[in-house]
Amino acid sequence: MKYNKKKKYSCILATLIIVASYIPICISENLRFDSERMYIRPEDVYAEHLRDGRLVLLLFEKDILKGFYSPILHGVLFLLFFSMSALLLAGYLDKEYIKDEKSSFFFILLYGTSPIWAFLIYFQHLGAMIGLGIFLAVAAACLVSSAVFAEAGKISILKKALFYMISVLFLLVDMFIYQALLTVYLSVASIFFLLISEKKMIKSLIHLVPVIIHFIVLFILYFLFQLAFDLPQSEYLSEMILWDSVPMSKCLTNIIIEIGKTVFMFKSGHFSTYTIGLIWLVVINVKIAKKESVKDSVLFHIVSIGVLSVPFAFSILLGDRPVIRMLIALPVTSALLMTVCQHILPMKKRTFYTICMLFVVVQFLMVWRLSYTDYLRAANDKLIAGNIMSEIENMDTDNKSIIFIGANRFEDDSVFIDKTDVYGRSFFEWIYTPEFPDSATLSAVRYLEAFSGKKYNSDYTTDMLYRALNTSEGMPSYPDKGYVKEMDDLIIVHLCR
Repeated sequence: MKYNKKKKYSCILATLIIVASYIPICISENLRFDSERMYIRPEDVYAEHLRDGRLVLLLFEKDILKGFYSPILHGVLFLLFFSMSALLLAGYLDKEYIKDEKSSFFFILLYGTSPIWAFLIYFQHLGAMIGLGIFLAVAAACLVSSAVFAEAGKISILKKALFYMISVLFLLVDMFIYQALLTVYLSVASIFFLLISEKKMIKSLIHLVPVIIHFIVLFILYFLFQLAFDLPQSEYLSEMILWDSVPMSKCLTNIIIEIGKTVFMFKSGHFSTYTIGLIWLVVINVKIAKKESVKDSVLFHIVSIGVLSVPFAFSILLGDRPVIRMLIALPVTSALLMTVCQHILPMKKRTFYTICMLFVVVQFLMVWRLSYTDYLRAANDKLIAGNIMSEIENMDTDNKSIIFIGANRFEDDSVFIDKTDVYGRSFFEWIYTPEFPDSATLSAVRYLEAFSGKKYNSDYTTDMLYRALNTSEGMPSYPDKGYVKEMDDLIIVHLCR
């Protein structure tokens, strides 16, 4: 990409700001849920990758790294690939569609400082490949855009076919990393289609047929690959779909709630410029509808609906409100919408820059709040684990099961704390529900294992559980003396109920 010096330095500055916003999360060695297993039970992680169809993750962690695990390595690689995706997308927009010296700068900032990425990279052991997957999704969208919308004679048929093949390969890799990465591709591609339809470079949906075909080929190859290597069919998504298990009205309500959370920017997990882009794009559509005939404007209207719908792809698919880490299309669509709408129907530059910087500052602070929340949560978990270890160090942990009754929640009401989704949730409460008093056992024992470097037994029978429940009723709860009790075949740790 050819940049003048001013653009080059502005992109470098924006990238450095991205790194500054995410480096506390990415280089942290805090033990986090799921990733803690990489220290002492990596075989459990490998089995989970295989079950969920994440073969590239399995290949990278088991065969390339040979079981070596460093959260800092994963964090650095994520920042590298993620920054490359921002630069690639900004450069492609600048080269092909938008000629504005500051558009690249603000796009990179809005895209890269979104707090939504923090929920995806909370799981440290996925960081490197998730970053790569984001970059490949962006690259695939750029290749398809070049193949479909190139001026006649500018790109040969052979070169177009090569672009499609490479794009399918990149997306296939993404499918075997994390299926939600496809929404990044859809976000970028739909925005490109919006720009093209606005420029009248395509006048019919017939031009999108090659894109649809290439997407069908992708899924055919994905399923053939699974059959050829006798891979288990991933139930990662199918287990979440509610359409066939609850009333349709409930599914539609879930989708409406998810849209509402996004539009009203509910907490850090839904914060973005999407609402501004939505209103802006609606205004653009109204102006185009008044200015042009229905025939000439219908394609732009259809593509606009597609652009606005992509962030809710998983909510529509599942009939439910997805976990925040599956909303990665939202920061992509939001940042691109601001850039593209300013290109199609520009507002005063000073107003645009002020709005962008306001959102960037708030997003930056949100990411740091999440990082600080994780820091305090980790310190709290270390304190609890250290106290428990001092109680059980002389007990027969090799031959007895450990059962945790109740939970110990991380509590801090400071304005600097943002307890949202995975952030601020202690290992000693992670999957706890009052209906099942022992439900924190698995996550608590896994933390003790990673903390101490020693394996513990968390398997127990129904009879052992009943005895633990009855015994715990007369026991003090953490941190009062006597909250740990050793019995003939089990060790009871009584946390707060």
